Amino acid sequence: MADETLTDEEFWMEFKNLLFAEEKLESSKEEIEKIIDLADLEAGMKVLDMPCGVGRHSIELQKKGFEVVGVDKTTDYIEDAKAEDESGNIEFIREDMKDFGRENSFDVVINWWNSFGYFEDREDDRQMLENIHTSLKDRGVLVMDYYGKEIAAMRDLSHHWSEQDGIYNMEKARPKNNWKKVENTWIKVENGETAEYTWEQRLYAASELEQMLKQVGFSEVDFYGNVEGEDFDDEADRLIVLAKK
Repeated sequence: MADETLTDEEFWMEFKNLLFAEEKLESSKEEIEKIIDLADLEAGMKVLDMPCGVGRHSIELQKKGFEVVGVDKTTDYIEDAKAEDESGNIEFIREDMKDFGRENSFDVVINWWNSFGYFEDREDDRQMLENIHTSLKDRGVLVMDYYGKEIAAMRDLSHHWSEQDGIYNMEKARPKNNWKKVENTWIKVENGETAEYTWEQRLYAASELEQMLKQVGFSEVDFYGNVEGEDFDDEADRLIVLAKK
């Protein structure tokens, strides 16, 4: 079972402006180029972008000659993605990540922007990875961008505010259960109205994630500190995972 906040489509619509801020959308092309370089991808490969959100990566991948399937559970995001797909060649599907799978169908699965660890049951995290492994062709690769326990421990988790178009957002987080989880609270203030949501994310260290990936069948797992492929060390920005079937 997933955190109730994250199964609520109202949450995803409430914070759409924060999740898909203009600077994030504008960075999609450069980000995809770095992912292609890091994972040594080639045009013509079949890619699963999951979750795809509003399709920012899916569309850039299609423009570069990849065959793309995008999966997300939020109806409005899928509709936005379809509307932005001028080619009409991307298959966008509304489905939960832990339930989607197509046996031996993809050369690459991209799981980006810290989109792992939100299911209430750890077994559902494992099931999601198992479905990804099943969906990959032989020697296919999973490319994942994750926050990671090490990154969380090195960062300031206290609250910070941001503003966009007169909408104020506050994000704060705190560790729970001996750093097994982080509790996130987001607050949005717009036209004097306040919305607040709290949810938890399970934190995995690189070694824990490697163990889980190998348990579901991945043969090789490498970690990087950013999408440029630098070392995963005490200066890492993210936990970037490259796992081969």
